[in-house]
Amino acid sequence: AHLKTLPEDILLCIDVGEEMAEPWDARTTAHLATRLRAVKEALCCFVKQKLAFDRRHRFGVCLLSHTANIILPFTSEDDIILAVIDSLGVVHDNLVGGATGQTGFNFDDLFPLLDEFVSVDEDCAPSRILRVVILYGRSYTVPTLSINPILLQRPHIYLDALYVHKKSNQEGVLCQETYDFFIEHFDVSDSLHGKTAYFFEVASSSPRLYQHMMMLLAHPVQRDDQDTFLDNLEYIEPTD
Repeated sequence: AHLKTLPEDILLCIDVGEEMAEPWDARTTAHLATRLRAVKEALCCFVKQKLAFDRRHRFGVCLLSHTANIILPFTSEDDIILAVIDSLGVVHDNLVGGATGQTGFNFDDLFPLLDEFVSVDEDCAPSRILRVVILYGRSYTVPTLSINPILLQRPHIYLDALYVHKKSNQEGVLCQETYDFFIEHFDVSDSLHGKTAYFFEVASSSPRLYQHMMMLLAHPVQRDDQDTFLDNLEYIEPTD
């Protein structure tokens, strides 16, 4: 019960690989309708709404390019958060081995960064919920992870992922394999102890993108598991 009332520290982990510069929604005529632009606009709505619910929530921003790099420590200053999100651009890679959009991200780089936000004493009562929200956008390569993300086993630490990708019928894409990676490595849902993890995917549909972001608004300790949540949710299925 104690955890349900705690404010959140939400680390937005945003893929800025080259594929994020590709066009997003074919029905959108805006000149900035790239995949990254679509994600940034949806994230800004998410941040505004979460802070409208509770000003105690804080956000940090972490870029996923060749490695993970936290560029904004946790803050509740909405002007700063929104400005940092809006300033994000794709990282272009001329290194041998291909562009960041064609290289699967190694999530071993992310978890050591989380240690500074977590008390070494596991018996110490947390004062905030830590939630990692991954916005991942690479369609041709599956991410990797060789370490055990044991932090996710702690009751006050959560991880959600939203995978934005090319349409699955395009040649060479590994969208299903990538989505399965997130489920296999990061799904620590435990209905008996109330632990939840949400994983969504979307290809070139702004309505669906916003719908998934709005589903992530719920406090992770208060929400149902994903299957129950979707079963009980009444909404109009967007058209891709």
